[in-house]
Amino acid sequence: MNQNDEIVRPAGLPLGAGLQRYVTRHLAMPAVVALLGLGAAYLTRSLLEWSDLLVNRGLGAGDVAALAVYQLVPVVSQVLPFAALVGVLAGLGHLRSTGELRAVEVLGVSPRRLTGPALWLAGSLAVLGVVLSVWLAPAARAGRSEAFLQMLADQPGASLSAGVVHEFGDHRLTAREVSSRGDALRGVVLWSPELGETLFAERASVTPDADGGISLLLHHATALLGPSEGGGQIEVDSFRTALSLGDDGGIELEDSLTAAAPAELLRIRREAEPADARLASAELHRRVALPLAGVILAILAVPLALAGSGGSRTSGAMLGLVLTLAYYGLVQLGTGLLRNPDIPVPLAVWLPNLLFASIGTVALLRSTDRTPGRGIAWRPVRLSGPSLPSVAFGRFLLARYVATIFVQMVLVCLGALFIGYLLVDVLERLDWFARHQSTAVEAARFYAARSPLLMSRMIPLSLLAAAALTVSQLERRGEFLAMQACGLSAFRSLVPIAAVALVIGPAYFLFADGVVPRTNALADHLKETEIKRGANEPSDSRFVWYRGGGNLLQADRMDRGLGLATDVTIYELDDRGFPSSRIDAREARDLGNGEWELLDPHRVEISGFGVIEAPAETRIRMGESISSLDPMHLGVRDLAREIRRAREDGYSTTVFEVDMHARLAAPFACILLPWIAIASSITGRVRRTASRNLMLAVILAVGFELFGDFALSLGYGERVSPAMAAWAPMTLLGLLAVGSAWRSSR
Repeated sequence: MNQNDEIVRPAGLPLGAGLQRYVTRHLAMPAVVALLGLGAAYLTRSLLEWSDLLVNRGLGAGDVAALAVYQLVPVVSQVLPFAALVGVLAGLGHLRSTGELRAVEVLGVSPRRLTGPALWLAGSLAVLGVVLSVWLAPAARAGRSEAFLQMLADQPGASLSAGVVHEFGDHRLTAREVSSRGDALRGVVLWSPELGETLFAERASVTPDADGGISLLLHHATALLGPSEGGGQIEVDSFRTALSLGDDGGIELEDSLTAAAPAELLRIRREAEPADARLASAELHRRVALPLAGVILAILAVPLALAGSGGSRTSGAMLGLVLTLAYYGLVQLGTGLLRNPDIPVPLAVWLPNLLFASIGTVALLRSTDRTPGRGIAWRPVRLSGPSLPSVAFGRFLLARYVATIFVQMVLVCLGALFIGYLLVDVLERLDWFARHQSTAVEAARFYAARSPLLMSRMIPLSLLAAAALTVSQLERRGEFLAMQACGLSAFRSLVPIAAVALVIGPAYFLFADGVVPRTNALADHLKETEIKRGANEPSDSRFVWYRGGGNLLQADRMDRGLGLATDVTIYELDDRGFPSSRIDAREARDLGNGEWELLDPHRVEISGFGVIEAPAETRIRMGESISSLDPMHLGVRDLAREIRRAREDGYSTTVFEVDMHARLAAPFACILLPWIAIASSITGRVRRTASRNLMLAVILAVGFELFGDFALSLGYGERVSPAMAAWAPMTLLGLLAVGSAWRSSR
């Protein structure tokens, strides 16, 4: 033992130049993959929007590509620090799993030396991140705003959607039917601040305004007056008004500070009012704090990657995504602290960096002088299935074993994809949260309600990736070959995967149709009541517009904390969406469950003898308090009911029909995608490695998303039938499944 000790080199030797380059390459590769993956996730989630602008709204391919670049640049600037984090965790995890780091450590190289390549990678990305965050990203935001305004000036109806309440300054506009180009509306409701009344019209035309806004022309409009206006009904053949584009709530235009150049921010901080100067100072600090976070997170990543008794790229990537979400949780906490003028701006903005720097320094110091085999008691997640004896004995033992591996893979893939997709969504909305000064609790409540929607989009892709990984794992461990040696064909060995997918398909439909619409409505409600109005109007908001239960409620002011509205007008709508009666009250109190109590109500109704006064009840049922009839808030049964009502009223039902067929077709993707992955993985004589199978899965997923979004856009534009638009991708998947099965059986 003493002789062996004499030949072990003392700890603390530096990494050589060759090892420096070798380790850096292994860290850079997963960082690039993470950057490309998060960028691809962002691009795919916006494909439907861009394809709709290209196919239906009349925009050219160059304009759509410019919008995509403008939207992508800020996201890349925010992703770079966390690409460095994932790169360090995944790269060092891989080097540990192969035993290379242990060999370097036995030679006497201290773990502290590994911070060199990590800091080199993170520092390089930080320099690029500063350039993007300080100069290029604001320029991209300004270009995006300008491009949107130019798009709306040329195609003013491009932002309009059926059933959605749009805000144009003080105007409110909604329509039951919107043409594919947005230039013709039907079933229109408009709140006009000039008249102080709500107008209802059968049709409306949208054209560009000479001043760069929207010119809205209502045809056959009517307004039902209240007692204070003398009662009665006004009917006009046409009514024209101008809508301002700059305040359109339907388009998320970037805040002026996030799009301002650094020199402009410095001027605002020096010359503006204290509140505006504080916001400008916070924006300047954010642009530097976020890129430098990559260096701090890289310091933390080194001891985390060295902890435990094992590691892998997969476990490192998942841990990196989790730490990224934790960082953004602290960012939202700092944003909430900015509301307090007594808290210094640098402390609120740099709080996440300070906390992570402290944790990383302590963790690195504790792991510096450890002996081989010892470290922090953390064991990363390993992407591996159970051993055969771990499965309970009984009938269908082999089938249950394969199914168990597949289910575990589904959970791992779903967790990784969901966290990545959630991260992309958070990155895209980060400036939006900062603009409205939302707190961490408000952001957490919003994403708790939005998470089912994000998860529903990831389930089919998770099944696809899990099927590919299951086949590659069985191949790597020699179990697939053993099954074939026992006389089982390739398809028979993998039938349990198809069986599990067949069970998940109906469960996915119940989840997507029953849970997701309700959580979507809740998320939109939280966005409107807690986040968008939380910064400037925490509880007392001017002019609200609610639709629900066949009624339209408007109020001059509402205290959302007390559920109390003042100067209330409630329109009871007929089947055409026109007012059949009007109730005016001094106050209305929300009793819950859609019930409202009215104080001193006065009611008029339209009868065969004209407008007459009628008895008014002190209570009225409004239904759920939602501001729009968004298809995302409706299940298949509700969509079918709305389609039936719209047809009876003579309105187009294309949008609702496309969405309904898409909901019905979606579960089949959960069944067909894993089957195609199985057939593709076992076709040919090429070794079925995880990277090869995952690459095939990625190509299939991207192609499926592209074709599906393009087909839906054709359906929305009435270029193909709704059924064809929704079922064409599933038909193509079915043909691919049959073709893959036939090819692999030859």
